Amino acid sequence: MDMTVNYTSITVAAILRSAATQASLASALAATMSLRAQVADGFDLASLRALRGDVIFLDIDTANSTQMRTLAHFMAEEETSPVVVTSANLDVASMREFMRIGLTDVLPQPFVPPDVAIALQRAAGRGHVAALTPGGGDDHPRGSVVSFIASCGGVGATSLAVQGAAALGRQKAAPSLCLLDFDIQFGSTALLMDAEQHASLIDLAQDLKRLDGALLRGAMVRPYQRFDLLPAPSIIYPVGDLDAAAVAAVVEVARQEYQQVIVDLPTLWSDWVLAALAKSDAIVLVVQLTVPSLRQAKRQIEMLQTEHLDHIPLFVVANRTVRGIFGSKDIPLKNAAKAVGHEIDHTIPDDPAMRLAADAGQPLSEVRGGRSLEKKIHSMIQAITKKVTVPHSEPGRI
Repeated sequence: MDMTVNYTSITVAAILRSAATQASLASALAATMSLRAQVADGFDLASLRALRGDVIFLDIDTANSTQMRTLAHFMAEEETSPVVVTSANLDVASMREFMRIGLTDVLPQPFVPPDVAIALQRAAGRGHVAALTPGGGDDHPRGSVVSFIASCGGVGATSLAVQGAAALGRQKAAPSLCLLDFDIQFGSTALLMDAEQHASLIDLAQDLKRLDGALLRGAMVRPYQRFDLLPAPSIIYPVGDLDAAAVAAVVEVARQEYQQVIVDLPTLWSDWVLAALAKSDAIVLVVQLTVPSLRQAKRQIEMLQTEHLDHIPLFVVANRTVRGIFGSKDIPLKNAAKAVGHEIDHTIPDDPAMRLAADAGQPLSEVRGGRSLEKKIHSMIQAITKKVTVPHSEPGRI
């Protein structure tokens, strides 16, 4: 299927594999472009060479070796327009091949309108960037990075990170948002959203020379169309399989691609966890109002000071707080703040809706009684992100 898209002086020519993909693309671009389409058959060199446009948009089956070879031959030819590829079955191997042959960008399916606009804006060239996205420009600000850590296991830090991302992603004017699960041994973000696990931090760290925004986005899944998620590996890896440089590079690429980046970190102290924290614009320390959790939280804060990370804004969130008929059953907030040595910035109540959502692998808004808790979590994470100040990038540094 050959589709020609005209927007001012920009032309995008596309070969799509199905009417459903065409309809999805038309819907995604409806707000910014008008579409004209005509049917074409085949995915061969003749069809590719016949395409005329400022950008070429191709829907490819990565499992079809003939199509992959044809694309490689086409990309090797001189004077090829910038090429953006989309596929419903992206994996790390195909992403690496796409980068090797020199594609401009890769767009996972299903389409998300901002992603389509960004992919085409980058491909279209310098003169048309502002026209394709409102207020757009390739020189967009760096995104904010908020890292979640737990005082100890079982306090619900991952649940807050996941449901916080889902709540932010449900906004009408939601920012471009991703959640990075860096717990390479016991990460559960994908499980909490009933999402697939086909690529992870481990895969991205294998070849930093090819790491860029397209590779990162291709590794993502998009649970419930709320946010992009880099899941944890499907198998357990030794902590030593990662190094600080690789983790820092992934975080930096993410903040260049997304307006907001949430990182779920494991409860351990290693060089690469410290590197992720050092890249953060804010740290959220999740506790429960119990003696063991608060004592461990104090140790975590002392560790941040020892590692010279105490300049990064820290927010302490008390999760699963309980109130009885005659008042709180937890340690009072005043006493908790004194024990930790830091103000308790936010409290999230214990609510059965969180367990329902976890059991069903759904956002809180999709389970009975979950909207109220989602609103509280949304207020918490939005308040934190509003206080974050993102430093300017340093040229030549990751």
